[in-house]
Amino acid sequence: VGSEMCIRDRLHTWSLAVEEQFYLLFGVLILILRRWATVTTPLLLLCAAASLGLGWLVMDSSPKTAFYLIPTRAWQMSLGIMAFLVAQKSAPWSGRRWPTGGRYFGVALLFYSILAFDESDHFPGPQTLIACGATFAMLVLIAKTEIGSLTLLTSGPARYLGKLSYSLYLWHWPLIVFTILMLQRELFWYEAAAALLIALLLAQLGYQYLESPVRRRTLLTSPRHLLGTMGACSALIFVLGAGIVATNGALFRYEEPVRTLLLAAQEQTPYRCPKIFRVLNARSEICVLRDTGEGEPVSYTHLTLPTTPYV
Repeated sequence: VGSEMCIRDRLHTWSLAVEEQFYLLFGVLILILRRWATVTTPLLLLCAAASLGLGWLVMDSSPKTAFYLIPTRAWQMSLGIMAFLVAQKSAPWSGRRWPTGGRYFGVALLFYSILAFDESDHFPGPQTLIACGATFAMLVLIAKTEIGSLTLLTSGPARYLGKLSYSLYLWHWPLIVFTILMLQRELFWYEAAAALLIALLLAQLGYQYLESPVRRRTLLTSPRHLLGTMGACSALIFVLGAGIVATNGALFRYEEPVRTLLLAAQEQTPYRCPKIFRVLNARSEICVLRDTGEGEPVSYTHLTLPTTPYV
């Protein structure tokens, strides 16, 4: 993880935002296409191919766009839907031995995609394709065969981590970031391990006292209570977020001249070209600033400039 990313304690929530956006868009797509089920799969394949192609198109000129936004991430979630469709429509594979070996091979590919690449690899690149392709194959293989034959996924620790995965995902990154900010340096392996253990404990508490009671209707028992609480929490988050945006990150907390310096840092952009130009000309390395009237437009590069991390 880059040093700039290690000081953003809520950075990991971007994936939840992208996931929810996809669910909303896919739900609308299902409502539109429910009368034309035969075109759903081809359209899904087309959208996935367009999403992956867009990611390849912008990954060099705008890596953050390729990595963080729903249009360049939709193909991954489309793979999950296609895995379900393949598993649902294909014949059972019981009694065959090769699916078990295929699942172990998929696990090996996943570990390879973690260990063989580093942060210098762009998204979407070979690492992404290997990891997503292996996951797609494993989902289909697991759905069509007996999962009990793959003890790596049916072991107690694996099932326990799977049960706590959502809560653990929410807790792990803030703890790591706050530890880095507190120590003002990168973490040693045992410090990172300690942070993850604390995150595991908090995840267990969250799962036991919040997630499970809500799912089992022992907390917020009626739909009215559930929707009311969700609405109130959403409104509170919206008001707090709007206040933070309106005050440029609550800059009133700082005295002058620090406040002015931080405001200037927020207004700094790593790009020289307008956003609309970068979207319409993702591969271009120059943009027109103005026409001099002499037939030669003034242009400059819109490659990223070195920026100073926020204080």
